[in-house]
Parts: sequence; structure tokens; C-alpha cells
Amino acid sequence: VRDHFGRRATIVGFMRPYVQEVLSGTQWLDECLVYDRYSLSGAIGFVARLRRRRFDSILLLTNSLSTGTFAWLSGARQRVGFAMHGRRLLLTHPLYPPRVGRANVPHSAVDHYLDVVTAIGCAAGAKTPELATTEKEEHATDHIWQQFGWSSQEAVVVLNTGGAYGAAKTWPAEHFVELARQLVEQRDLRVLFLCGPAERDSVADICRRAN
Repeated sequence: VRDHFGRRATIVGFMRPYVQEVLSGTQWLDECLVYDRYSLSGAIGFVARLRRRRFDSILLLTNSLSTGTFAWLSGARQRVGFAMHGRRLLLTHPLYPPRVGRANVPHSAVDHYLDVVTAIGCAAGAKTPELATTEKEEHATDHIWQQFGWSSQEAVVVLNTGGAYGAAKTWPAEHFVELARQLVEQRDLRVLFLCGPAERDSVADICRRAN
């Protein structure tokens, strides 16, 4: 979208707070509007903010009914997204996932998002994932490297044990233990585990068992 419109358009992202943290340091958005879908008063205030901005177009990347409702209540003239989860009447430009018979064809999130932006005339562009770091994050990382006495020339493998929405996405701890050992002993690599607050105890146990 940025490549297509350049600076001729103001691009505003509306998102949950944790998404804003993930996108910090990037230059794609001119502004972020953060909302809490679990707070009725917050949702009402957020809709009021959207209406005041008088957006021309809203592109819905996620498929939730709540974001479709926000887009409809915003008053934007063009609302583009996939007609899923009861959103058909909320959209001015409904898109439909590819199907074979009655079954949806598996479609990656990247392709899904690109379908939304190409619907308004943007080129699909590259599929290479990109993120950025902030100066604060880089200083924090430098501190970790100094804490362990690592040089910037040493190869470090970063492992993340967490997975949202249940254990089905989580690899068994013993697999992480064995993988960490092999990376250190067979490849002479450094291993760093990242985790959220809920995984701290389990990651501490993995580090202990992997020595």
C-alpha cells in the first residue's frame, strides 16, 4: 500500500496494543490507532475516533466480525475484506476465499493479505517478511550479549518455546533440550531462549536440563 500510494496517502493502522509493539520501528504507517475489543466503553470511544477521521478506505486484513463492525461504523466509503464470519453486509468490496466445491482451499495469511491490497489496485509485491528494531531494543540486545560475554561475530541461534491458543502449537520441552544440546555440542553455536512471562519457568527448566 505504501509503495502504491507513496506519500499521497495517509496510512493509519488500527490494531490491538501488542501488534503496535511488533510493528514499532517500521515506517509503513503514518499513525497507529489502538483499541481494546474487550472494553465496551473503549470500543465506543474507538468508533468515535474512526468516524472523526473520515477515512476514504478501510482494508480488513483480519477476518473477525468485530473489525468488520468497526469498519462499517466508521463510515468509510470503501470497506474491503473477506466476506467471512457474517461480514458480507458490512463490506462494500467483499472478497471470497478460493474454494473447491464447498471446501475452502488452504490459503496462507500472506496471500490472504495480498488479496486484500490487490483488490484496490496495489501490486502484490514481495512475500519476504520484514520487521524493524528500535534503538531501545538494540541497546537491550547489546546488554544481553555483554552479559554472556558474546562477541558480535559469534553465531547465535534463538529459540522461542511459546505458542498462543493452546498446547497444540507448542513443541515438547525435551525436544528443545535435545536441540539446544546438539547446537552447542555438534555445531559450537550459542543458544538463546526467548519467552513470555507464562513460559519463564519452563524455559528455565529447559536451560537447566540442557546445561
